[in-house]
Order: sequence, then C-alpha cells, then structure tokens
Amino acid sequence: MILVVVIGGVFLFLKIASQRDPRYRLILDQVRAFNFDELSLSETGIIILARRLAFYERTIYWFSGWNIFASHPFGVGLGNAGFYFVNHMNSLGYESVEIRNLIYQTNVIVNTKSLWFRLLSETGIIGFSLFMTWLYVLWRSSGFVQKSSNPIMKIVGLAGKFFLLAYLVEGFSVDSFALPYQWIIPSLITGSRLIVQQESKQEASNNATPHTAQLEPKNNTQ
Repeated sequence: MILVVVIGGVFLFLKIASQRDPRYRLILDQVRAFNFDELSLSETGIIILARRLAFYERTIYWFSGWNIFASHPFGVGLGNAGFYFVNHMNSLGYESVEIRNLIYQTNVIVNTKSLWFRLLSETGIIGFSLFMTWLYVLWRSSGFVQKSSNPIMKIVGLAGKFFLLAYLVEGFSVDSFALPYQWIIPSLITGSRLIVQQESKQEASNNATPHTAQLEPKNNTQ
C-alpha cells in the first residue's frame, strides 16, 4: 500500500512539474513511449535508458565507481578513484562529449559524482560500513533528542532526521567531504544528545533521591 502511494505521488509530482519544466515533460514522454518488455537491468541497458532521459553521464560515473569497488572490494584509497576511472568505465562513456572532455581536455581527475559510490570505491566495504553505521547512530541520536521535554531539542532532533534523509538522497549527486553543513549538523546532533542525556541522568537522580523534610532542632534555652 505504501509503495503504491509513493509511486502515485511521484507520478503526480511529475505531471505537475512537467507543466512548468520541459525536463520533467521529457521524463513523462519517455515513460509513455518506453516499451517495458524491452527493459534490461544490465549495466548497458540502464545506461541506454538513462541516455533517453538525458541523464546518462551520471550513470556512467556511478557504474564506474561500482566497477572499481567490484575490482577492489577494500578500496583504492581516498581520492584515488579517478586514477582507475577510465579502465573501469563502460564503453558508452566515450559517446559523451562531457566525459571525453574531462578525460582528454581538462587537467582534473574524473570522480564518481556520488558520495556512496566514492566511499565504496575508495574506502571499500569496511569504510562504507563504518560511514553508514555513523549515519545510523546519528539517526538514533536524533530520535533520542526528540524525546526531550525541551521544545528546542525536539526541533533539533526533527531537523537532524530531515537532514539525514536529504543527505542520503543528495549523496547520489555530490561526492565532496568539504561541504560544511555535513559536519556542522551532525555536530549539533551529537552535542544535543549529550545535553539531553545529562538532563535524563539528572532527572533520574532526582527521582531516585527521596525528598524528606528536614526539621531543624529547636534550641530550648531557658
């Protein structure tokens, strides 16, 4: 049921957006004209489908990163994926003017254009697993912060969850560790968790301590 709602929401969004942006209209036209009987989930088939949607350069970058990881499951080292890019790139990549210019006419190293494929190709399964574990801990921390009685902490916890959801999606388009927000917001989540944790311990300590009235002895002086 949830899947049906999500798919229906996506198509509704595309229909509304296509009235304002020709790129979304192109997606709808391609979906209507596409013969799903010929759909192939192979690497080349997905790239060809992406090319019909004017999106196939990204798939070339992503599959190159995946192929590097498949050949080097423990990674090639941070910043080194570009040195292996050409040898692991699908041959359809040479049909792209953008990719040919990056390879032959610029002095930059081609990258995977995706944080997730970069982590896989450069740090391997161990580095990728550690990074995803860190994101999971941040998600749990955001949920813990939301349980605070402080309304500001509740907002921070909710903002942390929205950040993590957006970060998962953005990771398919950005592969840089230099953007400040991806370190500032996790720092806020971590700091807020420590504050809420200390508040919880203080409340538990106060509840455990019996509140007895202490009467001062009267001095019966004659």
